[in-house]
Amino acid sequence: MKKVAHFFHLDEIHFEDFTRTPLVIRAAAACLEQVACQKRRRYCLEQWQKLDHLADFRSKQYYWQQFYEADRRLKELEPIRRASLSELI
Repeated sequence: MKKVAHFFHLDEIHFEDFTRTPLVIRAAAACLEQVACQKRRRYCLEQWQKLDHLADFRSKQYYWQQFYEADRRLKELEPIRRASLSELI
């Protein structure tokens, strides 16, 4: 019982740690998703640049659309990630 008693009687520092946990997880998840979106965006741009402008219109259009979707998602993630980190302080 002594091993778990400190969970039920939290001091100020431990209480802050428990309340920060969801914020830390949310910020970390947003950072990981941001890295994945940056990689996806870079890959789509590289593929779009490699394709022939006249021969493969559908593929160019697909990669261009995917590039913009990744870019849009990056813009959505930035305030989530930034707000989460500012809430931690």
